[in-house]
Amino acid sequence: NRGPKESLNNYLFTYSLLSFWNALESHSNTLSLDIITYAEGSPGRVFKLDENSVAERLLSIEELTQGKLIWSDSAGIKQILRTDTDFKELMTALLEKAYE
Repeated sequence: NRGPKESLNNYLFTYSLLSFWNALESHSNTLSLDIITYAEGSPGRVFKLDENSVAERLLSIEELTQGKLIWSDSAGIKQILRTDTDFKELMTALLEKAYE
């Protein structure tokens, strides 16, 4: 059943998003909501989240990542923009916060 997962914290969700993006080996600085929700290995698919649940989590991603990821919803295009490509330290910090 796809839907919101209250037991999944945003730190772990964001960590999984960064891990997924790294695995894609994409040089693109954007990742669409569709890919984040439905692509094989994506956080949406792994955690069985619906599109609205994923979008809701992405609204706070800029604050969570100190501006390294930014949610954009302009002209009907919903996507994440990355302002950096080195997420090693951020991923470590997210995991630590996920289990505090």
